[in-house]
Amino acid sequence: MKSKKRLLLITVLALFFSLVLGGCGGKQEIKQGDNVVIAQVNGEDILYNEFYDIYNYTLISKEIDPETEDEEELAYMKEIKEQILEDLITRKVMQQKMEADGYEITDEIMKEAEDSFNSMIEMIGLQMQLQAQFGGDEGAEEKDYKKEAEEYVAGELELMNMTKEDYIKNMAEEIMANNYFEDLTKVVEASEEEIKSFYDKELEISKTDGNGAIDLIKPAQTRVKHILIKIADEDTGEYFNLYTGGKFDEAESFLEEKLAEIKPKAEEVLEKAKNGEDFEALIDEYGEDPGMESEEYKDGYLVDEMSNFELPFKETSLKLEEGEISDLVPTVYGYHIIKAYEKSEEKVYTLEEKRDEIKERLDREKKNEFVEKEIDRWMEEAEIVKYMDRI
Repeated sequence: MKSKKRLLLITVLALFFSLVLGGCGGKQEIKQGDNVVIAQVNGEDILYNEFYDIYNYTLISKEIDPETEDEEELAYMKEIKEQILEDLITRKVMQQKMEADGYEITDEIMKEAEDSFNSMIEMIGLQMQLQAQFGGDEGAEEKDYKKEAEEYVAGELELMNMTKEDYIKNMAEEIMANNYFEDLTKVVEASEEEIKSFYDKELEISKTDGNGAIDLIKPAQTRVKHILIKIADEDTGEYFNLYTGGKFDEAESFLEEKLAEIKPKAEEVLEKAKNGEDFEALIDEYGEDPGMESEEYKDGYLVDEMSNFELPFKETSLKLEEGEISDLVPTVYGYHIIKAYEKSEEKVYTLEEKRDEIKERLDREKKNEFVEKEIDRWMEEAEIVKYMDRI
């Protein structure tokens, strides 16, 4: 039987709490701690406790009431239980296959798993820090986010009835499985004919609707810098409040009023720019866009048809010739004086330019397809007995 959600492919031994299983529940006659056999794979037992930890964590994380009597929920729970058991069986089949082929967890793999665990803690800590800073959390800079991340992960593991060592062991099994499947698929790769066919089809899609799987057409772009003469932030906020509240005419009148207040200053700066004064110096003196001061945009903004700029800003930028300076461009943020620094025409990438990217993509797809077929074959060849009435 093929799993409805083949979650155990290349990352076959990922932690089960990352599986998108949804909620499941129902009254349990067998309790945690009862080492009851719920399935056998080639004579090897799968015990209820292995199922329970996944099942219980899912109930908690999805806030599902295990005592529900709703018929639809009960049917759904039965389906999820079947899925969990199917995943456990698939995992057991693959473990047996790897062991038979001589794969085992080495000290090197364990070290890699420990490093991955520590990296995960650091990543979670960084996310917590960023959330606190952007959320205006007082004292955010003084908190020990690594410690908070460790406590969070420890809490999640406790809910799963797992220790840190269990977690790292699972990660090591995943790494071993990845190594196994990399070796198994090393000769699986896309042919030149498949690469060319993919390129031709994707290029046709890119030319018609621009929604290809990879970027084969680089749109025409203009690199610009601008001087922003701002209206007050609170006025921009008020405009958005009026507009999103459905008061469109009132919002536009309010914006026109605020733009009129800053127009004399904007016209003064525009005159200086048009008379040949150094544009970079004018940005430094009058510009109020923090982006122009950042390292990321020190060379300006790249604007194309897909850019997420205010429409008047984008349209004006694309119309400017290289070296040309715009007139005043009004937006909800104020007046912009835009200068085009560089223009590039639309470019269609050749097959040779995109060959490596396409091959990598197709190789990955073919390897995944190969692995899935292999797992299906192993499952068909395995002697599997299920005791659904025990879960």
